[in-house]
Amino acid sequence: YVPDNNFEQVLIDLGYDDVVNDFVLTENISGVTSLDVASKGISDLTGIEDFTQLEVLSCRVNQLTSLNVSNNTELTNLSCDQNQITSLDVSNNLDLDRLFVGWNQLTSLDVSSNTALERLYADNNSLTTLDVSTNTELFDFLCHGNDLYYLNLKFGDPSQLQWFNATNNDLTCIETLDPDYATENWTYGTNIDEGVSFATCCSLGDVSHWYVTTTGSDSTNCGNSEESPFATIQYGINSSDNGDTVSV
Repeated sequence: YVPDNNFEQVLIDLGYDDVVNDFVLTENISGVTSLDVASKGISDLTGIEDFTQLEVLSCRVNQLTSLNVSNNTELTNLSCDQNQITSLDVSNNLDLDRLFVGWNQLTSLDVSSNTALERLYADNNSLTTLDVSTNTELFDFLCHGNDLYYLNLKFGDPSQLQWFNATNNDLTCIETLDPDYATENWTYGTNIDEGVSFATCCSLGDVSHWYVTTTGSDSTNCGNSEESPFATIQYGINSSDNGDTVSV
């Protein structure tokens, strides 16, 4: 079922259909691995769920307000930027390594399941919080032009980010596993807004005793109590000041 005539016309132009009648034979599209329907005036992408082998989808610069890619489990590259999408569920798209969702109307984005993600462009939306701590392969990350007040960058070594922009947000502190590197290398205007600081965990207050156990977590815990320990000694050291205690 393909109710959007502009979408169906693209499929006709590509040879997957022959007449605009709101239907396309599933056997004609089920094996398609790459689809580019950018800038075609499409407002409804219903029917995309039957492209079950799709690896690359570009539907950018259209008039979409929603997008359902839950059945497109082979996707590695999704470009849906410059639409009016208000929500997007990519929890089933475990092989995604590129996700371009900038210039939409997203208020939230969960990429915790997308551990293969290398490039995430989520700029110019209405996001208030964003957590990329599970995205350990990330090297390009844009989230500027949102309403972010919380940003978790504890995915690993921050030096692996080749392109990073979190400007034009409401951030005062960004969480990272190496605050010293971030402070030294990420600059006002280019990477962050003026006045933004870095910490292993923001809003902790004055902590003088840090905890590390083999069952802890560097990405989700703050190391400030026995109930919330780090997993590695290095992160306890990175978080501590002279005179602090690190218990292992």
